[in-house]
Amino acid sequence: MMLIANRARTLILSASVLIMGCAIAKPTTVSLSAGGIQASAKLGKASINSATQAHFVHAQLTLDDKAGKLKAVNLNCFVLVLNEITSDEIHVDSMASVLTDPYPADAKGRIQVPVYWVFSAQNPVDISLLPTARLSIRPGMSSCFHY
Repeated sequence: MMLIANRARTLILSASVLIMGCAIAKPTTVSLSAGGIQASAKLGKASINSATQAHFVHAQLTLDDKAGKLKAVNLNCFVLVLNEITSDEIHVDSMASVLTDPYPADAKGRIQVPVYWVFSAQNPVDISLLPTARLSIRPGMSSCFHY
């Protein structure tokens, strides 16, 4: 009987640690406001392409035009900056190839799209620094938003 009570206590303690650990490991959300649009990216997993050694940072990108006038956006305008290194490319995270410009908004001027940013092997990044990432507009880009 004592053995069963100890195992139950151990199981409860293990479950508590697991639940607490999951609560601590919150995803990082980065955001910015530009052109009247509120943009945010909920960063998810990071991976490495074994063939090219490029790092991928996956995210759910959300763009919201409170005025509801946004028709489309050039996703290439959005870069992820990690430890002062700017991502090289952005892609829609899909089984099929999807155009990033123009990427259509819904009738309310909102876009929610799974994406991944690419950091090439020539620009290696330390993925452990993901919590310090910043969302930014690529310098020199114009015509990011289509109304």
